[in-house]
Amino acid sequence: MDGVTGMRGGRERPERPAETARRRAAGPGRLAGLTRLARRTAVAAGLAGTMVLSSLGGAWADPGKPREVAVGTKLAARTHPAVQLLNLSYTAKVTVPSAAVRKAFTKLYDEADKQARKGRIPKDRQSKVKWVFRKVAGDVDKYLQEGKPVRSVDGVASAWCTGWWITPDGYMVTAAHCVDLTDADLRTYFATQSITDINAGDVKALLKSLMGSVEPDKELTELVEKVYTTFNTTHMQVTDLKKSMDVISALPGGGMDRSAKRSPIRLVAKGEVYPGRDHALLKLDGASNLPVVTLGTDGDARVGDVLYVSGFPGLVTNASFVSLKSKLYPALTEGAFNARRETAQGVPYIQAQAPSYGGNSGGPVFNADGKAVGILVGGLLSDIGESQENQSWILPVGVLREFLAAQQVVAAPSVTTVLYDKALEDFFADRHTAALTGFRQVAALYPAHPYVAEYIADSQEAIAAGRDRTPPSAGGPASTPTPTPSGLAGIGAAPAPSGTAAPTGTAAPTGAAGLTGTGTGTGTGTGTGTGTGTGTGASPAPAPSSANDGDDNGDGDDDGTAGNAAGADPSATAEQTPAAGEEAVSPNVTPVANDEPLMSPLMFGIVGGSLLVAMIVMAFVVSTTRRRKLRQSQAALSAFPPPTPYPSWENRQPTQQNWQPNTPPAPPSWQSKN
Repeated sequence: MDGVTGMRGGRERPERPAETARRRAAGPGRLAGLTRLARRTAVAAGLAGTMVLSSLGGAWADPGKPREVAVGTKLAARTHPAVQLLNLSYTAKVTVPSAAVRKAFTKLYDEADKQARKGRIPKDRQSKVKWVFRKVAGDVDKYLQEGKPVRSVDGVASAWCTGWWITPDGYMVTAAHCVDLTDADLRTYFATQSITDINAGDVKALLKSLMGSVEPDKELTELVEKVYTTFNTTHMQVTDLKKSMDVISALPGGGMDRSAKRSPIRLVAKGEVYPGRDHALLKLDGASNLPVVTLGTDGDARVGDVLYVSGFPGLVTNASFVSLKSKLYPALTEGAFNARRETAQGVPYIQAQAPSYGGNSGGPVFNADGKAVGILVGGLLSDIGESQENQSWILPVGVLREFLAAQQVVAAPSVTTVLYDKALEDFFADRHTAALTGFRQVAALYPAHPYVAEYIADSQEAIAAGRDRTPPSAGGPASTPTPTPSGLAGIGAAPAPSGTAAPTGTAAPTGAAGLTGTGTGTGTGTGTGTGTGTGTGASPAPAPSSANDGDDNGDGDDDGTAGNAAGADPSATAEQTPAAGEEAVSPNVTPVANDEPLMSPLMFGIVGGSLLVAMIVMAFVVSTTRRRKLRQSQAALSAFPPPTPYPSWENRQPTQQNWQPNTPPAPPSWQSKN
């Protein structure tokens, strides 16, 4: 309002007309000036506070949390070692007769002439020949018959799928349609993989014979290809059929071209192909210590959860532009659990939005905890046979469990997987020394592990770069020794650290329940003492490599039992024999961990709060002083009229030259999908 009152000297008085005019003229600028002042003061206060916090934080703050790792990243690292590429292969003798024309074929040219005279097709030779081959392609056997010579080839039909280990001794799960092909499927595979050269030769020969009278353009070429492909596939004979199934495993370094291993695997039992219970059980004989997938239950996944599909999409496996080395690493996709479905046969299925492709069949589907909740079976098709993107069909794990129980097979944990998962947990938490120990144990237990060699190299690199966060008690970087007055050593003010004990050997597995390890340690204070301990973990874990791995790891008292018999004598001198590779420590110097904060959090909060209050008071004083000076300056300039503002550019209307709509053009109607 214009008649507001001002405060001065603690007394309230009406505002004079001249003051009102000056305030109106200078009001916006004054308000902007105060706003800028407040912002500058706040920024200055914030910078000062940040500098103080930084300087104090360097003394006591935690060095920082480990980097955030996505759920999919951890899940892929844990589960990919147990997910394998399956190859189902058939070999056979394939014979294909030559195509000979029937009398009906020769009559087609006369019919083409009649159609041209009636004006139903163009009268040129090219159009007549195309009309003939359209008729032949519509009913090949009506116009062509078997002739001689008969061509033969050694045919190979191969299919790719995904399987996954469920026991360390070699039981594998996949889909039923991955372990056998129907006669119709076999003919299709042999036609597309074995007789393509025969088809191409037939097409080339016919087009060459037509060169004198017609031009073999694209349309005519496609018509001839369709005729010969249909005829040769229909009249092809397959004999001496042999079937084999192999696991294509990536060894350390990976790759079909360098270190892949092809291992024969046999079929134990299978269910019915979709829409039945589409599952199968395979066995790799002579296997041990394989990494495995953990089976979940039907309750581990619900509608709305994110599901993860792991496997080998055929689009990549069959791609010529992808290196052979990289084809043996499974791909991970994710999507929502859409709904629970049931087939007409009463078989439950899960509909999910995770993308899947040919080659993913038989692969595991995980929840966010890394438990297998189903088998990827296939995807939905439209009414015209097109694959529907992101519509995967999954057989629930409950059906798989019933199948395994009928075969008297129990999914079992693997020591390799337990050690590997623990090492991964340390790796992602930047505890690289601990992770390195675990990864080396995995490599010793299962040398064919495809990923552990890379993790060993990454852990060594992180340690060399100073990114290791392994606690000293677990074998991490040693703490910096801090001198302690020699007079305090006599009364045991600070216990001396335990010596470094040699490992007692590699702990042997005690079955699926866990591992047992023992460790010993020695320590000296004002005297000497020893401590031993033995512990058993609830879950499999590596045997402790040293006696100071912590009481919870089954190594007994880390520091041993300090000897206090000589503690009463201040002149007693403690002796300690350094372990191999360690420097000797002076008797009057006690190593102390340097990770204690120099300032407690409470004291830091008090100091920080005081500084913040002081900065707020300072900002208020500066602001008050600036306002007083601003009033004085405005009073001196009251005799001058206010300046005329520049014209506003905010109301300028857009023209055709300085804007254009951000609306993309509509797609052509032929691009739409119904």
